[in-house]
Amino acid sequence: MAQDNTKGCLIRAAQALFAKLGFTGTSVKQIADDAGVNVSLVSYHFGGKEGLYKACLETEVSDMTDFFDKYIASFSSKEEYKLKLKMFVEGVVAKHLEHGDVGCIIRRDIEMDPIDPHVLEVFKKTIVPMFERLIVFITKGQKAGYLRSDLAANQVCVLFMGGIQHAIRTDNMRKKLFGVSLKDEKEKQSLIHTAIEIFFNGLDNRATEKTSAVTKESNI
Repeated sequence: MAQDNTKGCLIRAAQALFAKLGFTGTSVKQIADDAGVNVSLVSYHFGGKEGLYKACLETEVSDMTDFFDKYIASFSSKEEYKLKLKMFVEGVVAKHLEHGDVGCIIRRDIEMDPIDPHVLEVFKKTIVPMFERLIVFITKGQKAGYLRSDLAANQVCVLFMGGIQHAIRTDNMRKKLFGVSLKDEKEKQSLIHTAIEIFFNGLDNRATEKTSAVTKESNI
């Protein structure tokens, strides 16, 4: 088996097991057996279970942090700011739909009490940097006057991302109960649009009334 194929098989097997059993509940032997390779190859390719766990999360998170740094971080107008936030959300949703096991891994292990110290270290290297970038982005929007400055950027980040994550997490349940799924492009775009609009305007009807008034004035 080629080296890249071996690593890929180990990552896929590990993602499925970590999602089902968590970091602590999964053994290196289980991963190797499911991947159909010698157990020593986990240490050879990843330095052990923690390194493999980190690699599993990086399939989703590292791409997003790179994407953020390259496309999202800078802006010159409110319209561009809003568009780039939308691009970020689209990327998050796409990644979660593509790598569903990764989302399960994060949710399962981050809610453990106490959290495994190895998991905590991996989260600091993978999950935290993405949240830090979003907090900086929100803070920049506040300083530019696009967002309310009286709200804590870290709390805005948690509530915004938490809502999106919850929608992704409950997608299978909503499909069974209500017949809708984010795998449907229309439903996915509806979620993204709603998340962005709530982020900027909340649910206060005055925002809609203001928009309608501006539209009427422009038509006069």
